[in-house]
Amino acid sequence: MKTKIILQEIFYLIFMFFFCTSAAMANEAEEARLVIKTTAEEVIDYVKSHRSELEQDKAKLHKLVNEKLVPIVDFKRAARWILGKNWRKATKDQRLQFKDEFKKLLIKTYSSSLLKISDEKVLYPPVKGEVRNGKVSVKSTIITHDGKRFSVDYRMHNKDKDWKIYDISVDGVSLISTYRSSFTTEIRNVGLDGLIQNLVKKNKEFKT
Repeated sequence: MKTKIILQEIFYLIFMFFFCTSAAMANEAEEARLVIKTTAEEVIDYVKSHRSELEQDKAKLHKLVNEKLVPIVDFKRAARWILGKNWRKATKDQRLQFKDEFKKLLIKTYSSSLLKISDEKVLYPPVKGEVRNGKVSVKSTIITHDGKRFSVDYRMHNKDKDWKIYDISVDGVSLISTYRSSFTTEIRNVGLDGLIQNLVKKNKEFKT
């Protein structure tokens, strides 16, 4: 009888351990989802109410992106994954230059797309699955005015107790994979320094 009671207590403790662990993971996943949802809604609402002002003053548009988007993106991790083996071969200066120019490119690209926002609806369903090794995928669905749907998934990891985006997929197409394929070919043709200089040129020519 005593053995049975002890076993019951052990199974109860095991159950509570897994329950509490799952609850903690669920809370972490929800935190990640709220980072995406809150940031996106703040940016979109601001753009809609200040569109003409932002169209006239691109510096304000870039400031908005820098203040709202940049803090939740891990550009170094994204840059490292995009370059892959070329990151390991790169010097410290090359890594820094590539990361900075790639960051500028994303900011300008994102800023340009913001001005095209109209009456799209964005849904942020609860995160399915658990946080694994500090990583989670946050899904969203964009519904256009004519009913078309696009899935946008954010791959995030917990860095220094903050959730950061390191990859984005649109309808299953990964930003990291796309850039990796393109940049690998470019590095093969002109080298890493050539790629960096091409990014510098592209950023200077970017209209937004």
